[in-house]
Amino acid sequence: MVDGLINEIAEGTSPFRTAQCGASGQKGFQVAVALMHKMDHAKHADKAATTQAFAKALHDAWGVGNPECQNGLLLLMAISDRQVYISSGRGVKAVVSDAQLSTVLDNIKPALKHERYADAVLEAVQQLGLLVSGQTPDKPGIDSDDGWGIFAFFCMIVTAVSGWAWFTQDREKKRFKRCASKLDAIKRDQAAIRSRQYAATSCPICLEDFDQPAPAGTAAAAAAAASGSSSANDAAADAAAPSAPLLSSGAGAGSSSSAAAAEAGSSSSSSRRVAKSASGKDHVVRKPLVLRCGHAFCDPCISEWLKSHTNCPICRKDLEDQEQQTPADAPPASCGPAGNGPRAQQDVIQQQVWLPELGFRLRRLHTLYPEYVTSPMVYAWEEDIASGRNLDMGIVQRFEARNPARQQQLEVAGRSGASSSAYFGGGSSRGGGGAGSSW
Repeated sequence: MVDGLINEIAEGTSPFRTAQCGASGQKGFQVAVALMHKMDHAKHADKAATTQAFAKALHDAWGVGNPECQNGLLLLMAISDRQVYISSGRGVKAVVSDAQLSTVLDNIKPALKHERYADAVLEAVQQLGLLVSGQTPDKPGIDSDDGWGIFAFFCMIVTAVSGWAWFTQDREKKRFKRCASKLDAIKRDQAAIRSRQYAATSCPICLEDFDQPAPAGTAAAAAAAASGSSSANDAAADAAAPSAPLLSSGAGAGSSSSAAAAEAGSSSSSSRRVAKSASGKDHVVRKPLVLRCGHAFCDPCISEWLKSHTNCPICRKDLEDQEQQTPADAPPASCGPAGNGPRAQQDVIQQQVWLPELGFRLRRLHTLYPEYVTSPMVYAWEEDIASGRNLDMGIVQRFEARNPARQQQLEVAGRSGASSSAYFGGGSSRGGGGAGSSW
């Protein structure tokens, strides 16, 4: 897989890019990886200095990089010495600083400490390729059996293992596809919020689509929550009454939110109704229910939550406190936060209701699919949302690089051997940079 990744970097295959390389025109960057058990150094020698010197010498001996632009990188790992160093050529140093190389090393330390050396090499090469392509890496967050048997039995085992491997790969591809579709939905929601046309179409907890549109009172409830008006809350609940929003003022005279929450939680088994889909398969009915704060959830998820909570999973507003608010607590919802009209009120709704919901959805995506969406990805995307930017495409590409189908392509590309662009000869470390570390 690493060989395939190195080939793609050398060829400038997306998401990697080529760069001008003298008279040779556009060329991809060259990356080499050297793994060794232990360096031969004096007993009291400085291991870090020895690793740096050896990495530079190996960079020169192998000639990593095009001689016209010196666009080579060499990653050296000495396992027993617990030392790692990245040597860069002059052309790489012009676009990638030594501090950025240090960030790559920081990112792979967790894998090195857990002796997952293959994962560390793959991640380092991936991030180096993205760095030379003008993208910034994430900041750190974060067998076979032998046996004897007759030939027929052996064939049966091989067939079973092959079938299981195919099943596992197919399952992983489908799982990544579901994760990618949910990330696309979050990006669409971000665009809808910007255009003030957002309406929840899926549950923020399970990220599954609702079986019907969210109640019409959702926006009104959000406006009421943003202004803090109890009378507006009641109006919002009345507007949403046909869809039976959760814990609305129509729950019954004198009923408290805590009592309603307990009732909703105890009825979770009945709320998890199962229906037949068009394909004939069973699926959970996901009816949208709206809290007074304006956040909508599917019936099964919010019922389960309310078994042990009496607040909103997103904004943490206590439902009983919201019910006890009086109109004197805040200006009417129609006035906005400072009497500036509906547009100012929409801005408040964005900041207090919808944008926190987007951040919550991203964190849930990490919880549901941790192998594809990492904590550093979520942190960076939350900053984008708070700043009003689109989700960083460089990080989106790092997410897409985790696609099992793409990793399978890299394995095939690696088995085909090095591309003509990846042949070394003429490159050197002179005038370049580098960074080293230990673990």
